[in-house]
Amino acid sequence: MVSGFAERQSTYSISKKRYFAGVSIGRDARQVGGVLLSISGEGLDAEIELITQGHVKLPRPLREDIIELISGSSSSHNLSSTAAQVSELQAVVVENMLHECGIEATQVTGTGVWGPEIWSLDDDSETSVVTLGSPSLLAESTGITVVDAFSEREVAAGGSGGPIEALPLWLLFQEAFMSNTAKPVLLLSVDQAIDAFFIPHRRVSGGLPKVHWVPVSPGYALKDSCLELAKQGNQTQHRSTAALVDQWHAVPELYDLPLWKPTGLSPELFISGPEDLPDLNSIDETIRQFWVKQIIHAWKQQLPQTPKVSEVIVFGPGANDPTLIDELQLEFDDIPVQSIMEARGWSVSTPLAAVAAMLAFLHVEKIPANLPLLTGAKSARVLGRVSPGSPANWQAFLRQLTEKQNSKLPLRDAI
Repeated sequence: MVSGFAERQSTYSISKKRYFAGVSIGRDARQVGGVLLSISGEGLDAEIELITQGHVKLPRPLREDIIELISGSSSSHNLSSTAAQVSELQAVVVENMLHECGIEATQVTGTGVWGPEIWSLDDDSETSVVTLGSPSLLAESTGITVVDAFSEREVAAGGSGGPIEALPLWLLFQEAFMSNTAKPVLLLSVDQAIDAFFIPHRRVSGGLPKVHWVPVSPGYALKDSCLELAKQGNQTQHRSTAALVDQWHAVPELYDLPLWKPTGLSPELFISGPEDLPDLNSIDETIRQFWVKQIIHAWKQQLPQTPKVSEVIVFGPGANDPTLIDELQLEFDDIPVQSIMEARGWSVSTPLAAVAAMLAFLHVEKIPANLPLLTGAKSARVLGRVSPGSPANWQAFLRQLTEKQNSKLPLRDAI
């Protein structure tokens, strides 16, 4: 059993334990990540435990198809085939986790699915999104009811589509205590884009405090663009690391009022041609120094300074970069900076899969998962679309759903 959470200190009673699975594919489309969570209690006071985690690497042809669909460079003629392949691998991950734990599919309330997502933005700034996959196939293969299309529901409510992970991350990374003794946590998602989440403490029956989110900077999307352009060999001169970091730091779009975008800021704002590149051998160092500078700027200028965060946790592909962790530690001084692997024993793909499982849990609890002041939605909404599993599993899902009272977040909490 893998536990990603500190030992509980509160003694309030909890209801029967329930299981939720989660599967996710990030924008890099490298693997299907999965988790199985045990959740005791209800709503925002729930106690959450990570039972197991797993992943399956995506075959290269499938990964290439997904990336082409995500980037909009592929037609939709192979959409159904790709969707079916995605869900077949999702089913493999779920079934492997259940087999490892000796848990039957009938014991699992539901499977949350998050990503991969195909986004489009037309000339009138109308946003649309489609989750790539076949939830019906996944439900049929595993017998477990599937909840997906979370971003679609958020967009339908007039929002930007994200960051819908803010509330699930708060539940995952903070235990519910009877007092206010717990300290905030700073989460850094270092992926195609870099996002920072200030996760405040969670108090029993205390409602939802303000979860802060800041879009920090482009992440691996910028690095990939630099490498691609540099390998074309068209550079006439090289820029120094210090000069480029200062130039990129001054890009005004970095400091606009936060508005979530599925791909973050375009790398074209930072590199218009070969003249905006360092030497090929210096790209890693330049990108890393830029990331660190922007993260520290976000922490000091855009996020609360009190109460002081107890730890900084890096997740996403950037968690695999020990040099990045070390350089951040120098800047954060006495605040521990760790990768998600060191801090919680989770793999790189686990946080997104855990978010998917929590989004399914919030759907069953009838709790709106989007925070309108972060996403821009007209109002808070219960997110997700349901695809029934086996008759027995579906009946159990409906029982839980009908037993719950409708939950509403007061305006002061929906932030």
